[in-house]
Amino acid sequence: MALFSSFLEVNQFKLIFLIAGLLSLWVGGMFKDQDIIGKIKITVNEIMVEKSDCVELFDLKELQSLKFQILGIKGEFYSMNSIAIKQGSDNLIMFNYYGEKKEYLFLLEEPQAASLKTIFDAWAQSNIEFRVDNQTHKRLHR
Repeated sequence: MALFSSFLEVNQFKLIFLIAGLLSLWVGGMFKDQDIIGKIKITVNEIMVEKSDCVELFDLKELQSLKFQILGIKGEFYSMNSIAIKQGSDNLIMFNYYGEKKEYLFLLEEPQAASLKTIFDAWAQSNIEFRVDNQTHKRLHR
């Protein structure tokens, strides 16, 4: 009986360490750091992509198939009953520029989300064609 009891204690000990290890990996994944390799500036008339080695400037009149895929705002919860927060770095802007397809990932934080909504509203009033796939809890476009 003593042998059986010590066997259970060892297995329980291993199980506790396994659960603690998995939990730490999960929590560590929620707070991963992002490397910022450039900046995207979006205005009423243009999109500017600034990288470490160059700056690309795109006039909205020259863009085709402009689409935004907004998956999250930094710090936003995945759902109402979730403790996991979004990093806000998986957002995507896509468009065609003189036949060349361009795609850029970008970080979206709360202050920039409000500015982006204002720009989207101005574009809609100016009849600029674009699509927004918004999967955040914030209303960014009609």
